[in-house]
Amino acid sequence: MLELLQINYLVKIKIRLIAFVYLIFFGSLVSTGSVVNADQDNIKAHGFNFFGELKYPNDFQHLDYVNPNAPKGGEISIWGFGTFDSMNPYSRKGRAASLSSAPFESLLVETGDEIGSSYGLLAESIEYPADQKWVIFQLRKEAKFSDGTPVTADDVAFTYNLFLDQGLPSYRAVLAEIVQGVEVLGPYTIKYTFSDQASKRDAIPIVGGLPVKSQAWFERSQARLDESRMEPAIGSGPYILDSFEINRWVKYRRNPEYWGASLPINRGRANFDEIRVEYFADTNAAFEAFKSGAYTMRVENSSKSWATAYDFPALNDGHVVKKLMPDGGIANGQSFVMNLRREKFSDIRVRKALSYLFNFEWSRESLFYGQYARINSFWENSDLAASGLPSSEEMKLLSPLESDLPSGVLTQDAVMAPVSGTKPMDRANLRKYDFDIITDQFPMSYEPSSGLKQYFGSDTADDSVFNSMGLKSSAVDALIEHVVAAENKSDLKVAVKALDRTLRAYNFWIPQWYNDQHRVAYWDMYEHPEEIAPYDLGYLDYWWYNEGKAKALKDAGFLRQ
Repeated sequence: MLELLQINYLVKIKIRLIAFVYLIFFGSLVSTGSVVNADQDNIKAHGFNFFGELKYPNDFQHLDYVNPNAPKGGEISIWGFGTFDSMNPYSRKGRAASLSSAPFESLLVETGDEIGSSYGLLAESIEYPADQKWVIFQLRKEAKFSDGTPVTADDVAFTYNLFLDQGLPSYRAVLAEIVQGVEVLGPYTIKYTFSDQASKRDAIPIVGGLPVKSQAWFERSQARLDESRMEPAIGSGPYILDSFEINRWVKYRRNPEYWGASLPINRGRANFDEIRVEYFADTNAAFEAFKSGAYTMRVENSSKSWATAYDFPALNDGHVVKKLMPDGGIANGQSFVMNLRREKFSDIRVRKALSYLFNFEWSRESLFYGQYARINSFWENSDLAASGLPSSEEMKLLSPLESDLPSGVLTQDAVMAPVSGTKPMDRANLRKYDFDIITDQFPMSYEPSSGLKQYFGSDTADDSVFNSMGLKSSAVDALIEHVVAAENKSDLKVAVKALDRTLRAYNFWIPQWYNDQHRVAYWDMYEHPEEIAPYDLGYLDYWWYNEGKAKALKDAGFLRQ
């Protein structure tokens, strides 16, 4: 899922590190291909799925959404905004280059067509007891770093301690809370023991998702994880840094000696020989560069550009493809968020009134060219969004909390964003107020867990960058505990819906908009499977290069040779 790595690292930390906490896959059910040791009641498997069986069995040959026979070769180029002065994406210091995380792999990896499933990558197998107090990873002996040295359990233990000592503070705190100890049991075997306060649903995804570093490289270079540097650390992944010109471009190339190319989890993936990122300080300049062929793949984030700017000869003549592709992900919860720490927002009637100030319907037609839908739920674009009156199952969770809930949660339909109509309204008298509102996001997952506490928990209201509105609610705290404690998908869905309708009833946000489709434009030399992964557009991951089409474009002078 390499395209996610384009995101500015500090923004990505907000989304992905919290996602580590609640993109959970460790549950009480034994997955397909699992083996239970009768003597010790341990479970051993090739992967895990939260609340159910893995889609892919132990002997699967490739992921369903890839072309296992996709040709290797060619270049794909994208654009980056601003500048870069570091090849270390794990530090707040400096501006890390786009895709600088790409060379690194983890013990476990998710797929783009399942919710909560994860499979061994550097790890060949995983073992844990019924009480989930520890986990043992058995590493693949064939796994190697790009310099040819093996990936060992010592490297994994070193990585954990490196992040614990030099990682971002928020991530260090998570590791320190959940891990009691790390033990190297053999050259390719490592054991994590979890603390008593660690959530069983959080611990393994976090340690399994750590990007494994080479202990030898760090000791030899004396580099630190928390320092900006242009020398990249070596990784074990399919791509390595090829070359760069600071603030202009960076290029990665596929490692021809990549150890994991034939793994079932990797077949039909990492198909491009080169990935290049062209940098621009201006979005208009970036678009003009795409039109000229300076780079060849673009995901459009401007509704205005999508509606009005894609009218140029190369597109009109069929040399550039413009298309909408489905996006099955949950909307990111983008919204105007009110600061509940301020007295002016203490009255819920004020917050409700403010929600009517934003005329989304007029904005959609007049500003967004009709391209967006309104966000109503923190789990918009999923079956976890609350609707209508609470179900009987939800009432079992909500009724005991009635005295602490906002009025109407039990008796009224789930709060929806107000509808204003498309006719402009006179809001001059309202514009003179300072409402202390910021634009923020609440990126939720299909299987949330204790990461919800960082967004909505009372304990985080005064010091968390994620609980930007400063929400303190004993009812919300109790409902989060129900989500964390859910033992199956049905219970999880009920708990999330109850939490969703309660959060919406507090009216601390003015939800904005989302799009359930990717807006994609590219020069017509790339191909993809007929059906893409529902949760991963994957253009850097499993698309491929059509050499014949590329040659025709180059011969005609549209692209550089």
